[in-house]
Order: sequence, then structure tokens, then C-alpha cells
Amino acid sequence: MAVEQIVLSGAGASGIAGHLLGLGLTESTTSPVTVKFGRIRPLVVPQVLALTAYFDPSNITPPPTTVDYATKAAASLGNAYLNNAYSNCVIAGKYHAEGVWSGNDSDSGGVVVATNQEVLTAYQTICGPGDHGCVITQVLNYYRDHGLKFNGSTRKIDGYVRMDWTNKLEVQVAIYLFGAVTIGINFPSAWQNNSVWDVTDSLILNGHDVTCVGYDTQGVQVSSWGRIYTITWAAFLATKWIDEAYVMLSPDWYGNDKLAPSGINASGLQADLQKIGQGVIPSIDPAPSPPITNVFSNGGDVLYAIRSDWKLLWYRHLGNHDGTFSWLGPKEIGHGWNFRQVFSGGGGIIYGITNDSQLRLRWYRHVGYGDGTSNWYGPIEVGHGWDYRQIFSGGGGIIYGITNDSQRKLHWWRHVGYGDGSFNWIGPNEVGHGWDYRQIFSGGGGIIYGITNDSQRKLHWWRHVGYGNGSFNWIGPNEVGHGWGP
Repeated sequence: MAVEQIVLSGAGASGIAGHLLGLGLTESTTSPVTVKFGRIRPLVVPQVLALTAYFDPSNITPPPTTVDYATKAAASLGNAYLNNAYSNCVIAGKYHAEGVWSGNDSDSGGVVVATNQEVLTAYQTICGPGDHGCVITQVLNYYRDHGLKFNGSTRKIDGYVRMDWTNKLEVQVAIYLFGAVTIGINFPSAWQNNSVWDVTDSLILNGHDVTCVGYDTQGVQVSSWGRIYTITWAAFLATKWIDEAYVMLSPDWYGNDKLAPSGINASGLQADLQKIGQGVIPSIDPAPSPPITNVFSNGGDVLYAIRSDWKLLWYRHLGNHDGTFSWLGPKEIGHGWNFRQVFSGGGGIIYGITNDSQLRLRWYRHVGYGDGTSNWYGPIEVGHGWDYRQIFSGGGGIIYGITNDSQRKLHWWRHVGYGDGSFNWIGPNEVGHGWDYRQIFSGGGGIIYGITNDSQRKLHWWRHVGYGNGSFNWIGPNEVGHGWGP
């Protein structure tokens, strides 16, 4: 279940020591401090211009090895902007960004700081009444179209583009040239006690939004909760802890003199942003990913998806137990997954039936099942002639297949070599007939569900009492629902 708030302690409560005095933090920050999260992942991937489309690595002037925009923005970044009391991290981050731009722009007149009432009004205007968090792109769209209030004055951004946070050079150039980058992170428990946020296996607590305000050889400096932290390059460039990154385009920054020799096509970027303002959507590069054609569960909270280009993707649903919208992934873990049928055996075991005339059954073990790394055993050929209309796993090496003939016989198999991919089987045993369902799937432990082909789309429940030994012993069918499908 997602955690709404945490208590910072140790280095997590103080932030990076070198920035404490500059940010005006008091000694009370060495004591545990209760703070909140608040980033909500978008329901669909937003269609946003990519900085990559305007980024020519061959023409890039190398950025400096160290950038520090935090020091001059201290008056803004040292303010939690109510993120200790509200789940408004996305809003607070945008007020921090304005502090970076105004504090580091010689023509701005100094650091711009908002009142807490302005922050709260923006939060509840943009993200709705109550305290439920925000979607980053929803806030950025409002910031662009309507602006945010700073001491009674409205300030807007001209737009935003998404950044490839796995490309170190692009990250460095984006921060150096545009001053502030907003990133959506999956916050792990280990980070609440540390000022340096590094690679960790600790549990993801919730979604959070922070603002990138500099970088050095160790990693990227970010502002959050009135403190400065460092995300190491190892953690930043990975896909486990960050899954959104947007470069905000402030009028104070995107047109400054740094852009001219930088290799960024500033005029093209500005022209496309103007088109968006006029309601014209320019082409988005890179092109959208090919569609997903098959999705299957591997048990627990891991899901696999196969795209139309036969690439295999890994997802982990962190909200598996309570239905919350919290995910890791997608991670691309394979290619060439062009099978007639693919199904899971549970625990990282995946079977695929080839498209050739031999209908060979191949066994894989995804060693990286737990964390989404591309680490595999296989493929190992463990059978042939697997000509079934539908096939699915019951878990633990049990496989069911429905024949293609008019009798729709149900076959039971036990893959004794399930654990190591050896060619060792019991079966097939015929354990039923007339299994003519629109869709059928296992609930594990001998439970099978089937959706009927009639107009009512009834959901049938079965318990295969003979699940363990392949005997013809059943309870059901029980009708447990209807309308399961168009």
C-alpha cells in the first residue's frame, strides 16, 4: 500500500551538509521531520515533444562538469512550500523552479518567492479540493496556459518537453541550459534516511516530484521539502526510480545566449511550442511505441507484455495488493518473441509455442523476474506438436490445453522439469470435454475461470480437484458473473 507521508531522519532530515547554511535551514532540521509525497502517474502516456528531437549530440558544446543553481536560489529552495502538510510536491517543485530561474538570471531582480497561501490556492485550483496529489503534466499545462502566482504577480512557462533521463549528456545539457528540470520518481524507503539517494533494493513508498537544480560528478542535485539531495548517476540513469522527466521552458532561460552555440535547435523548438499554443500538434519524435498485442501475468505482481514488434516488456504492479496506481516499468527485456501462443508458468517461467509446423514448446526462466533485468536461462525445447486452441498454466508445472477438434477436450500436463527446463513430463491426461469458452484462464491451485461464447458472456468457476495428479475430478461449473466482455 502506498505511504502518504514519511518521517525524515539522519542525513535525510538535513539534506546535503554543504547546502544547509545557504538554504537558511535551522538546526531543527537535524530532528525527524514529517513530510508528504503527492505525485500521481498519468493514466496514459502523455504526448509531449521530446528534447531529443532538438538535440544534436554531434554538435553539442560539452557542458561543464559541475553546475550549481541551488546556491543563488536558496531563498526559494529552502521553503517546503507546504509539502510537509499537503501532498503537493508537484506544485512545490514548480515554485522551486521559478526560484532557480529568477535567482540565477541577472536581469530578474532577485529570487522570486511565493506565499504559502498562493501555493495552497494553486494546489487546490489545479489538482482539485482536498489533498489527493497531482499529475505532473496537468500542473505543467496549467503553468503554461494560466501561470502561477508569486507575490501577486503571474508567471508562466512557454511550454515543456520530455527529457531522456537515461542519457547522461542530455541530462547535463538540459539542466545547464534550461536551469530546472522536473522529474517524477518512485521513492524508496532507504532514501528517507539519506542525503545521497543511491541504488537500493528497499521498498518503493510512493510517487514524488523533485526539481533538478544542478549536477556534479557524483550525481544530480534536486530540491525537495526545503532541502537539497543528490541522486547518484547510477540511480538517476536507471529506470527503476525515475519514470518522468520534463524540461520546463521559462522565458528567462530558453532564449538566453547559452543556447546559440549549444547544438540545441532553439528556433525549431520555439516554433513547435507556438504551434501547440495555436492548437496545432507538431510531429512528436521519437514516434510512439508499437502497440501491445499480448499481456500475461507471471504470478504475484509481475506482468509481461509483448508488442507488435515482438519485444518483451516487464512491469511490476506495486499496487497489486490494494489496487493503487503504482508501477515499475516498462523495461524491455527481450526481442523476437514471435510465438503462436505465450503463457506463464509462474515464478519467472515462461513457455512459448512456435509458429512453425512442428509447434515446438520452448521453456524460458527469467532470472531477472524480480527486478526486470534482462537475465535469462533458455530457450530450451521441451516438446513439439503442441497444437491447442487455447493453452494456459495452472502454476507449479501444471499446464492445461483445449484441443482444436469439435469435442474441445481438456488436456492436463505436469511438466516435471518445470524448474530446470528438462524434458520430463506426465500426461497428457484427458480431464474434460466440451470446454468451448471465449476465454479461459487459471486462478491457481486448480481454480479455472471460463467466459462463455453466448451473448451473456457468463463467467464460470471450476475447481479441478484432480489438479495435483491429473485425475478427472471436478467441482463446478458455478456461474459467478455475467457481462464479462463485449
